Amino acid sequence: MNKTAIKNFAIQARNKLIADISYRAGLMGITAEGISEALPQSTPGTEFYDIGTDTPYSISGDAIVQRRK
Repeated sequence: MNKTAIKNFAIQARNKLIADISYRAGLMGITAEGISEALPQSTPGTEFYDIGTDTPYSISGDAIVQRRK
């Protein structure tokens, strides 16, 4: 068994997981600098967040509940 390969895979998988979660959280306005509020055009069923693109990122349903937690 090649323990070095397993260790390297575990490190790489952990770093990718952290990067993916950070990206997803950033789409919802959660960054290392702080948590942004939803944009004014948000409704109770859909929230919009400014992510620096032409169109705001929207979340709805269970994603809203998860973000609040």
